[in-house]
Amino acid sequence: MKKLRRVLLIVFVVSALALALVACNETAITEHNHRWSEWSVDTATCTQGGTQTRTCTSEGCKAQVGKPATETRTTNALGHNVTSWTHCESDHSKHEGVCSRTDCGVTVTEAHHANAAGTECVNCGAALGGSEQCLHPNASTTSETAATCTSAKIEHWTCPDCVWTEDRTVGTALGHDYTDVAWTPVAGGTHERECARGCGDKQTGTCDNKDVLTGTAATCEAAGRENGTKCSVCGGNETLGEVINALGHDYTNVAWTPVAGGTHERVCAHGCGDKQTGTCDDNDVITGTAATCETAGRENGTKCSVCGGNETLGEVINALGHDEYKTDETAATCTTNKVEHWACHRCDWTDDKEIADTALGHDEYKAT
Repeated sequence: MKKLRRVLLIVFVVSALALALVACNETAITEHNHRWSEWSVDTATCTQGGTQTRTCTSEGCKAQVGKPATETRTTNALGHNVTSWTHCESDHSKHEGVCSRTDCGVTVTEAHHANAAGTECVNCGAALGGSEQCLHPNASTTSETAATCTSAKIEHWTCPDCVWTEDRTVGTALGHDYTDVAWTPVAGGTHERECARGCGDKQTGTCDNKDVLTGTAATCEAAGRENGTKCSVCGGNETLGEVINALGHDYTNVAWTPVAGGTHERVCAHGCGDKQTGTCDDNDVITGTAATCETAGRENGTKCSVCGGNETLGEVINALGHDEYKTDETAATCTTNKVEHWACHRCDWTDDKEIADTALGHDEYKAT
């Protein structure tokens, strides 16, 4: 009879797990938009498992791979249901009763279920004592409480033949685990980390400020900072470096550059891109060039005294032409024309001008 009770207990546990899995499966199917009917009546009996079916009621539903529009699940045997027990006169360690389920009527015999004191059966009320007291030969672990950082695992034992229970300590506590858990900075120059097992226990420490907190360079318009320090363990507890005042723009020794429109500009020496601009003044002289005999010249012009740009050229002076005079001449001969030699008073220009039709010709005579 005790073996039967053990089998029934195992069947009960397996049934519970199966129902949980089916429930999970129902959720998954529902997520795929099936609209299921209620499960059909269970066909299980006291000693044999049964089946149940349900069908999707959505109009035009099509079966999906692995999720048919009609589902079937198996159910566990119900087990006998005895509502009234009678003490067995032939075996004082047991009681018996008739299963109340329809179409069953089986007489079930099993050991007494003793109360906590072991003096009376909780089902049939029979007085127990001596050889009738349960010694829990079929006791087993029905559940357990997992070990924690500070507590060992506890197994919960029960006897299927009576109401006896017992908690048994197994092994030792796990201990806290901080392996690979990063430190987190907290107020007051400290840091902490929490046990990886989720028990809430924390380790704390004092920040060392051995790492460098890289400062920032000052710019023309924004202040900077010297290097500071931070904790080498948690990266927190930052101590900022001294403030470096903004540099301000620097145009010292930066030359002006002419730009269009009679203006000039110069760029900040710090490389920030800021510019100063100004209007050209045309206060400097562009020295003109004197005209020569053959080339034109120019009057003086103007340019900016700041950038040297924005030039305005002076008026053009036309070429002067040569100031010619005759320096000499070569007399004509019988066969050659007279040649006049000319020069310029202002430059090194010279020119030889042949006077046409000035050759003398021969002064012929008849020799005797």
